[in-house]
Amino acid sequence: MGSEFILLTSIPPRLDRRRHGRDVGTDYQRSCVESWINAGFSVVSFNAKEEAETLRRSGLPISVEIIDSGVRPRIRDLLAFASANGTRMCGLVNADCKFVRTPDLASKLSAHVDSTLLFSERIDIDPETDLPVLGNCGGFDAFFFDPASVADVTDSFFRLGDTWWDYWFPCELAARGIALQRLETPFVLHLWHERTWSADDHLRNGNYFRTCVTRLDAEGRAPKELTELLAKHDDVISLASATYARLRRDSVPVELLSADDAPMENLLRRLRESLATVGATQTWRVKSLNSQLRAVRDQLRISEAENQRLTKARSKLRLDIDGIIKSIDAYERERGAQTAPWPAAMIGRVTHAVFGGRARVGLFWIALLLVLLFAVTVLFLPQALAVWALAGLVCLLLALVVVARQVLRAARARARRAQNAYGQLAKRVQKLRKLSGDAEKR
Repeated sequence: MGSEFILLTSIPPRLDRRRHGRDVGTDYQRSCVESWINAGFSVVSFNAKEEAETLRRSGLPISVEIIDSGVRPRIRDLLAFASANGTRMCGLVNADCKFVRTPDLASKLSAHVDSTLLFSERIDIDPETDLPVLGNCGGFDAFFFDPASVADVTDSFFRLGDTWWDYWFPCELAARGIALQRLETPFVLHLWHERTWSADDHLRNGNYFRTCVTRLDAEGRAPKELTELLAKHDDVISLASATYARLRRDSVPVELLSADDAPMENLLRRLRESLATVGATQTWRVKSLNSQLRAVRDQLRISEAENQRLTKARSKLRLDIDGIIKSIDAYERERGAQTAPWPAAMIGRVTHAVFGGRARVGLFWIALLLVLLFAVTVLFLPQALAVWALAGLVCLLLALVVVARQVLRAARARARRAQNAYGQLAKRVQKLRKLSGDAEKR
């Protein structure tokens, strides 16, 4: 190729990008390529044969390498091409990223790639407002390195543009003793768009990344920090965030521009830090809202459990009321079944009707009347009749005494049963009142 600095990518035959509701894919792709060339790179795109013909007709100032149809190039093949080309420095970049115009950017980058992998994050640009999108992008879009340092990388799983490839690549080189450096100054811009990868791709590639780190650990080449990440994070999503943060933290920040250009670089860097800080604030707010949402959900679950408890209490209350009604019915049936014998009942009713509630007083007057009848009989009747009358009166008196005792005994028994039944009813009513009070408090 004859150039000191080459940039490898895979340009699609047609890029779909919109700005202010208008299709700008072709113009945006051309501006990306021009920014690379203005930075001092020779651009090589890896495409299938049918795509290569379209790219050649587009007039873009690039070279095209043919690969298999219908796929994106493997990272291994790009690295093999760079090693075989004999250039001083090579770069990998996603096709929809643009470099900020910087004089001799490629030459400045080449001063930092000796046994070093230099990588850069992007700043996303909102296609509707043309303003930077807040927060970190969560990945790395451009890598620069000495081709000799990647000659023995043979892993064929990841392809350019895959999820996790931008985590795997620096980790793979770090395991080979290559130092990691990061461009703090935002030289890479990207027109924001909806993601094109699926959750299944992210899960599959994340699991493969875990397998690679496990293999490196078995060979004794995995950095300690990586093995600690695997031990702390079981799920792919948290592992991705932790890996991104670890790569940013462990890489050495690099300044590219000269002292004359330092104010501009500092301005860009502060812009990048401000975006990340505001984005982190928004992330914190989102986390705070999620925490509040979880608290509300927990409270709803507690309320639901309390409602279920109250429902059970109301059901138990109904059962207790039914029990009280059954107890009253049983008491009435028992009261009807255990009445006194008919003579005692008859005498009791008569005395009650005549003397009201003072039945004992009524029985006393009846006995006194019988005694008077006996005295009259003795005084005025013949002796024989008096004897028989006396005997009859004694028997009648004895019968009255027996009947009176039975009436009193039956009355006492009914009083005791009534007292016991109403005592039980009182306890149940008190319990129901307590349950009702608890329900009202809830």
